Amino acid sequence: MPVLLVNADGTAEARFVTDRFSVDQIVGRAVIIHAKPDNYANIPTDRYDPDPDAITLATGDAGARQACGLIRAIERTVPGQLAGASLRARAAAAAEADLVPC
Repeated sequence: MPVLLVNADGTAEARFVTDRFSVDQIVGRAVIIHAKPDNYANIPTDRYDPDPDAITLATGDAGARQACGLIRAIERTVPGQLAGASLRARAAAAAEADLVPC
């Protein structure tokens, strides 16, 4: 999933399109929001002496868990431009998670 940008008031929302997985493949899985940005395990060798610890390697230096949630499927209809000039509704696969403190 892409990076989640959080507003100054602590709220956030993410919408994205991907071909890496389908909604069916992530329903029932967890999402975790960490306190700091993830560096994707791009760990500079001069930053840690001698080596990064297991937590750093596992979280990408993203810090403590701030919120967790279970992903569930939702049904929604979004407008979509189909053949011709007419605007029609099409079903969109979507998922959401209610987050709670971890």
